[in-house]
Amino acid sequence: MTTVTKCFIIVLVLAMVVTLDSCTKVRQDTLIKGLWEIDGIYIDTIQSNQLNNLEHYTDGNNCCNYRIDFQDNGVVFGYYLTYDTFSFVTYGTWDLPDYNHLDIKLGNYLDGNFKITKTTPTHFKFVSAANHVKAYDGVDPRLDTCATRIEMDKQ
Repeated sequence: MTTVTKCFIIVLVLAMVVTLDSCTKVRQDTLIKGLWEIDGIYIDTIQSNQLNNLEHYTDGNNCCNYRIDFQDNGVVFGYYLTYDTFSFVTYGTWDLPDYNHLDIKLGNYLDGNFKITKTTPTHFKFVSAANHVKAYDGVDPRLDTCATRIEMDKQ
């Protein structure tokens, strides 16, 4: 291998590293800028939206919203609104180890590493094979740590 070839490979690798870091920064900025509304949390083989377990929440009912606010310091806030009134607020942590993965720990339903899929400019899908669901601790061991899909839209 010639010196020119070695230099070219080194420059190419450095360019790839810089590009991947900048992609991660773009995704991080996308999450931080704006509020997100969770449309659904689906756990393992249960077909129903787990948001239906929240008071007053029913699919198609415009009374209620579960929103997430990602902060730039690794803190994430989740809050549930019913009829424009705060029903509860929770907080947790998040990290974006790379462009396509989100580590998040928030409330009773989110504690895992999720693969990010951007289906439209304002709609994201997070999927985890092993999300820990505190709501099912001691209730149903099959659902304690299970596959989880989250659908959310940028507001």
